[in-house]
Amino acid sequence: MSLTFSKKLYSQVPYCVRRNLSRQQLFFVIFFQFPVDEHKIPVSAPSIKKTPQKSLLFRIPEVALDMKGKYTPNKFGLIPCGDGTYFTVAKLNDDYCDCESTGFDEPSTNACSMGVFQCSGSNVQIPSSSVNDGICDCCDGSDEYDGSIRTWLSMEEQERLFRFIAPCNNSC
Repeated sequence: MSLTFSKKLYSQVPYCVRRNLSRQQLFFVIFFQFPVDEHKIPVSAPSIKKTPQKSLLFRIPEVALDMKGKYTPNKFGLIPCGDGTYFTVAKLNDDYCDCESTGFDEPSTNACSMGVFQCSGSNVQIPSSSVNDGICDCCDGSDEYDGSIRTWLSMEEQERLFRFIAPCNNSC
């Protein structure tokens, strides 16, 4: 008699593991590589916790508050572009311009040339093509959120030109 997993249990193991280990090998890896001391580890039924669904608004950080209501999906899960076309919630801020004429699906990225980015520290709006371009267009640097550090211009030269590159200082 050989010690193996049952076929049903083995079929539940992810394919990437199954293609590298036979049923016999998997049994030895699981049961002999990880011995369990019953006196130290209490055995209990697994508890399943549901993670709360994140709001859609976390995906649109730099949008004016009066505009965030326009990103509420309809009963079919679609958001209108404003030109008669629609996009899904999954396509919001995915760095691909689905609403080509309005740029409505990319409010916090530079994917659409027609889009507008709302600076978080003020009521200033800049073209979305200026987001993450290395130049601080918002006084608080909220348009350069990717965290890239650019060193092609010295700090003295930036101060002289009054144009700053990322990482941005808050000058509001």
